[in-house]
Amino acid sequence: MVFQSFYSKISEIVDKHAPVRQLTRKEVKSLAKPWVTEGIKKSIKLKQKLYQNYLKSGSSYYLTKYRYYRNRISFLIKQSKQNYYYDYFKLNDKNIKNIWTGIKQIITLKSKGVNQITNIVDGNQTFTNPKEIASAFNKFFSSIGEKLADSIPNVESDPLAFMGPSQLNNYFLSPVTAKEIEQEISSLNSSKAVGPFSIPVC
Repeated sequence: MVFQSFYSKISEIVDKHAPVRQLTRKEVKSLAKPWVTEGIKKSIKLKQKLYQNYLKSGSSYYLTKYRYYRNRISFLIKQSKQNYYYDYFKLNDKNIKNIWTGIKQIITLKSKGVNQITNIVDGNQTFTNPKEIASAFNKFFSSIGEKLADSIPNVESDPLAFMGPSQLNNYFLSPVTAKEIEQEISSLNSSKAVGPFSIPVC
């Protein structure tokens, strides 16, 4: 009786200050990517705000800032994901089950539906029994190699006769000059966003 009263009071307090609620799709998606930190989330909000400002004003200033944040955030998410899994595998280096769980998360394994074979045709015969189908497959694959070998014509010519003359000249790559590098940089499109390391074109 005393415990029931205590449990009831605790439940009321928990429901008041920490009520159970269903997560939104956005929250579930966020939890599925623990490497997306709070700092990255704030940067994503800023990126979205810059894009909205660009849509309203059409200003190239907001577009340039948006592209910068977009590229920077993509780089940070990639780096954060690498660090997350590095720490994960380091922490679970002796737990083979968790190691395989991490590997499956990285390569995102998805189960694929299996198409079951219900019949197979071999010449004028149609097999529907699973054992007969298996025997037909076994017969095909055990004899296909010999059949292909018999279909290859015999050639008595020397294989070297099919090759062209040897190349006597070698190719040489001349050193790149500073002027050539300057010309390549000048030909780049300056309207493109900067890279992940914030190196502008101009």
